[in-house]
Amino acid sequence: MAAEPSYQTLDQLSRLPVAQPQQQPHVVILEQPASRALRFRYQCEGRYPGTLVGVSSTAENKTYPTIKVMGVQKPAVVVVSCVTKDQPYRVHPHNLVGKEGCKNGICTQHLKPDMTCTFTSLGIQCVKRRDVEQNLLQRENIRVDPFRNGFAHKDQAASIDLNAVRLCFQVFLEGSQPGKFTVPLHPVVSDIIYDRKAMSDLTITKLSHTCAPMSGGLEMILLCDKVAKDDIEVWFEEERDGQTVWKERAELLPNGVHKQVAICFRTPRYRDPIMADVPVDVHLLLRRPSDGALSEPRAFTLHPNERDPEAIERKKRKIGEGYFDRYFQESVLLGASAGRSPVPDTMVAATAMQQQHYPMMQQAGAPTMAQLTPVNPQYRGEVGAVAPPAYEPEVVETAEKLDSLDLGINADALTSGDLNMNLSDLSAPNLLMDPNLSASLFDSGNNIGSESNLMEDGRGLLNDLGGGRVFKTEPS
Repeated sequence: MAAEPSYQTLDQLSRLPVAQPQQQPHVVILEQPASRALRFRYQCEGRYPGTLVGVSSTAENKTYPTIKVMGVQKPAVVVVSCVTKDQPYRVHPHNLVGKEGCKNGICTQHLKPDMTCTFTSLGIQCVKRRDVEQNLLQRENIRVDPFRNGFAHKDQAASIDLNAVRLCFQVFLEGSQPGKFTVPLHPVVSDIIYDRKAMSDLTITKLSHTCAPMSGGLEMILLCDKVAKDDIEVWFEEERDGQTVWKERAELLPNGVHKQVAICFRTPRYRDPIMADVPVDVHLLLRRPSDGALSEPRAFTLHPNERDPEAIERKKRKIGEGYFDRYFQESVLLGASAGRSPVPDTMVAATAMQQQHYPMMQQAGAPTMAQLTPVNPQYRGEVGAVAPPAYEPEVVETAEKLDSLDLGINADALTSGDLNMNLSDLSAPNLLMDPNLSASLFDSGNNIGSESNLMEDGRGLLNDLGGGRVFKTEPS
């Protein structure tokens, strides 16, 4: 039989030989600690950090972390300390505090006769990053290093996650001398415990879009509860019959996490956007890589390219607000031509009103607007007749437009011999660009003809106003 270890004190625990699990007595965790039920507190806050409860704890039935030693029935003690969340497990600088057996950042308790131990008053007291080295040096002095990975990390405080720890349970059985616990069992670690303040539940509050094209690349904004900018991902996934058939991570934009509550990202490309011809319902959710936590999924729709209903709705709003009418009017001012009717309705109405107000100008043989450019090419009326316009403009509206038509003519002193205008001046760019003239001549984009028709219409109108005298087209 192998000789028992000669180590006598708990001060030398780090040098004790480790028994292999399953082959000899071993430790199991009956109740894991809750992962996000506790908020870490600083010592300077002057308050107790609270009690760490079990993962299955409820408001009516409180549970606490519990361990049990299997395969042996003899007195034993357990030493609980904090270790880092990732392997290799190293000593963590945070302290354990409580009402029973807590000292120097660790907790020591005796097991019950049934070889179990429940920790009903454990709390976690966090340290500031500038105090990490001091706390680790204290653990090194009392030789608390469950996995014997050393203390080289005490000079690398930035590499330690201060928002997450694991509990490490070291059990020592009583040796040959009564009251001397010199036989160590293999240490076991709990699930990760996160600071509730730093690691809140992932919750999506609002989305800027509820659908996107399958080609991807749509920039979106997601509002959520507080998240860590270096520990968050946005995922899209499609499920069919309970099976995930497609999953893709969204691309976070540079500095995409704003104030920890807003995430800017681009939607991913669907697996086969070219062949897909119908919308696909998917889910959008948040994922935290550090612990794999997921948010509640939000419904999202991927549409085939050029079939985005939100884009179509925006186009409809533009049409309803007269966006295209304004566009065509601005195009005409720049010299473009549009519309089906070669003569604006307002110009036809203006000619008719001029003939009504100035009958002296209606001389025999004088060409009329209907003779020059009829509104309806199929219309064949009498000489001087005017084809009916597409709609009758209101008298007030027509009068206002005629008031804004300034051709430099004094109607009171107008005679057929005095009226003379150089038509080349009418076609000058500065005159065509005049907003008053444009507003009076052009009712809307649908009434605009080609540039040549506009020149002919202007010449006919001036001839009517001149009482039959043909205006010159070249400078005299």
